[in-house]
Amino acid sequence: MAIANGTISWSANKHLQQFEKDLEYLPLLFTSGNDLLAVHRYPSAIFNEWLNKTVKLKPKLIDRAHLTADIEKNGSFPDELHPWGWSPAMHNELKDLKSYTSADFKKSPSSQWKAESKSFYGRSTALELLKTIVAQYPHDRFLPYRYHPEVANSTEAVEKLFEKWPKLVLKAPWSASGRGIQILRYGYLNTSNRQWINSVLKQQGHIMVEPLLNKTMDFSLHFHIYRNHIQYVGYGEFKTNKNGQYEQNIIKPNIKNSHSSTWIETLAKKIKEALLINGIDKRYEGYAGVDLMHVKINDESYIHPFVEVNWRYNMGLIALQLEQFIHSEAGGSFHIHINPQKPFSEIHNQLVNDYPLILQNDLPLAGYFPLSDPDKAVSGAYVILTPNR
Repeated sequence: MAIANGTISWSANKHLQQFEKDLEYLPLLFTSGNDLLAVHRYPSAIFNEWLNKTVKLKPKLIDRAHLTADIEKNGSFPDELHPWGWSPAMHNELKDLKSYTSADFKKSPSSQWKAESKSFYGRSTALELLKTIVAQYPHDRFLPYRYHPEVANSTEAVEKLFEKWPKLVLKAPWSASGRGIQILRYGYLNTSNRQWINSVLKQQGHIMVEPLLNKTMDFSLHFHIYRNHIQYVGYGEFKTNKNGQYEQNIIKPNIKNSHSSTWIETLAKKIKEALLINGIDKRYEGYAGVDLMHVKINDESYIHPFVEVNWRYNMGLIALQLEQFIHSEAGGSFHIHINPQKPFSEIHNQLVNDYPLILQNDLPLAGYFPLSDPDKAVSGAYVILTPNR
């Protein structure tokens, strides 16, 4: 939403602001050494206890509302800046800190917001990458061209696509995690659909339209993009609801149940090749999560290799990072709770009782632990583990 708005003064509504505060400790999992973590609220005693017992990280915290003053006071100047994701508003919030960063960071393609940045962060880049990988590997079972997303600039253009595909998925160009999506299952537009389309067109200029495919599985591949180099980070599996909105990630998914490790490695190389062909390492630096799908079309199986690309830290990356903090024999799931009528404190107490935490060799083996502050969060992130034996 911040990118779609495009202004340095953009501010999230109160619900999104609360959500951001509730999940602001997730980047803790990526900290080390002298890293500073900027937060709106310092952790409660009970949350500190959970952190000490599970991930065992004690970051240096600074007040996000007074970043520059806190840094100057402590004399801890950042070499690099790593927000959850970049936008004009985020660049503006961090502008006073950029003068402290290293010369190397200042050369990063992500260190400044450029005229072409907005387009890059939109869904059109995933479409570019999809067309590239299909052109490079025309004999692989990648999604055929006739099922690739199309850009619609009017309600009439959306309606016209019912002639090509009987069921449609409409996506706002700048949205993620299943938000900004309409699924049209009945071959026509109702009043609500038209209102949504007109609103997106007014705010964002166009809509991405694609066929509703028979999905059999969601998965993701994660990369760390450096200048002139791309590193494959790992494989993930996640679940969405019937409307395509994110629900949870699997921690340590059993690849043998769905793919071979060799097949995944080969696919990751092809994804990486598409990223390099499109010059992504010259346009962006940081983490990227590529969402993929297994689909069936006329009883034939295909891979949709670029459903979406998250040019930021993301939930799949969190699930991968969590593997470092749990017992080698543990697996499980990483969840996001969103329900304003039932605050995180309520489900926290329930989950503590239902899934008591079990440590083995001082590492979480089974049970529940929170990654949001149970005393303060309305929404929340949490983990449920089971032994993989």
